[in-house]
Amino acid sequence: MNIIYISLIVVSFFVLTSLLRHKRRRDKVVNVVESNCAGCKACIRRCRYKVLEMVANENGEQAAFVKNPASCTACGDCIKQCKFNALELHTRTQESRNKL
Repeated sequence: MNIIYISLIVVSFFVLTSLLRHKRRRDKVVNVVESNCAGCKACIRRCRYKVLEMVANENGEQAAFVKNPASCTACGDCIKQCKFNALELHTRTQESRNKL
């Protein structure tokens, strides 16, 4: 009987976190601060949704770029990986919300 209760609690936890992540996805998106980006690609390797990619900026330096903001779940994995504080979460614009 205890196994059933524990299973229900675990399933409820996963369902609840999924709903909260979906809500956060609608409200936030990752943004790159190019002046802080060192081009180390740690964020790109960490992002499982392939939201980021490297591009050359005006000075010819490599910097991360948000190529697919609609795929961003705002999980924060890339932000935790960045040692240079080059990534932030910002509120989505109305146009990007309509694309979801």
